[in-house]
Amino acid sequence: LNFVSAKAKQLLSGKEQQYLSCSVLAWWSQRSFPNLPAFRLLLKTFLISFSIHYIILNPTMPLPTHSLSKTTFMYGCQCHKRLWLHKKKPSLKDAMSVEQEQRFEQGTNVGILAQSLFPNGVDASPTNPWSYKQSVADTAKYIRNGHQIIYEAAFQYNGILCAVDILIKTAKGWVAYEVKSSLSVKDTHVDDAALQYHVLSNSEIILSDFAIVHLNKNYIRQGALELRKLFYPVSVLQRILPLQSTVAKNAEVFQSLLLADMVPDVVVGDQCFSPFPCDFLQHCHQGLFKIPEAVPAPPIINFEYPVHFLEIGIVRNAVPQKDGDWPYKSNIISYKISKQSSQESITDVLREEFEQNNLDSCLEMINTLQDAAMIVVQDTRQMYYLLEDLKKAMPQEKERIVVIQQKLIN
Repeated sequence: LNFVSAKAKQLLSGKEQQYLSCSVLAWWSQRSFPNLPAFRLLLKTFLISFSIHYIILNPTMPLPTHSLSKTTFMYGCQCHKRLWLHKKKPSLKDAMSVEQEQRFEQGTNVGILAQSLFPNGVDASPTNPWSYKQSVADTAKYIRNGHQIIYEAAFQYNGILCAVDILIKTAKGWVAYEVKSSLSVKDTHVDDAALQYHVLSNSEIILSDFAIVHLNKNYIRQGALELRKLFYPVSVLQRILPLQSTVAKNAEVFQSLLLADMVPDVVVGDQCFSPFPCDFLQHCHQGLFKIPEAVPAPPIINFEYPVHFLEIGIVRNAVPQKDGDWPYKSNIISYKISKQSSQESITDVLREEFEQNNLDSCLEMINTLQDAAMIVVQDTRQMYYLLEDLKKAMPQEKERIVVIQQKLIN
């Protein structure tokens, strides 16, 4: 009966679902209770059909607990072991770093800001992470009541829960917008959208389009934020339609995996870090690496003097905070330069802390570094791109910044 009702919800209308349930139950009752009087048989069939209709098929009744969400589905795509540990052994997770917390908060803030692209909508987001059932019920209520714009519209189908950042009703049907704080559409975004399409399309939502909204890397703020220029929507409908059969198969595999009592046997590998670092790294890698008895000496660098040691503190904001900024521009907030004129002496030359990209302070830093023969930094690649952003902010100093880039030593 569960199988039939699940298939009915995929393929049939509400009335057809009722007829099918009654037919199946009548057949089942006749096969199971051939000796019952006709009246008792009819009564039993009616009562069971009534229960099936109002408990399984009626969307206003309480939802069963979901087994998968967008997040856990993507965990399963990355690594079966990560999914199982997340659901079964969450206490083994690594502690979240400050940087991770900041990224999550930044992503949330970008999503909220994007709602202003479509103002005057209703918010279906839950009051807390455990109120997802209310969120699904609120979404269904808003749709029934004719609302055209819904934020955090939540749906559940076949044990899979998902929420779309923005859902818009148009003349051609519904359009789903998923907001990302990245500068482009990534493969993981497409996989994520494919799962959402799978759930929504099986929840009687006719989607005419599905778009990923990311930040426009070419937007430079001048004056008030221009959201239509800051955000860049890209339709991914034609990319997610061919993935629907794969999504359904993966969901079935992941749900079966979660029924197992034993952790999947997965060897550590590239999937531990791609597409995202796993939050069970310490658990899975425990005991795999041994510290060598003798640590090899660092490579000898033939220094040319004077050597400058450069440390820079930066902030990268997803949303530009002031004129001349762009998404994720590297804003310098502090730096320290130490100078070594010979092997014997190191002296601090400059130490500055200031508001984001104070150009006078940055100019002083550039002037100080000009006489260096070598500039030692923690990460030359990161420093190179930081200086690329500084060239865009100070085009008149481009040639001198190029000289600094050529002197960088890791």
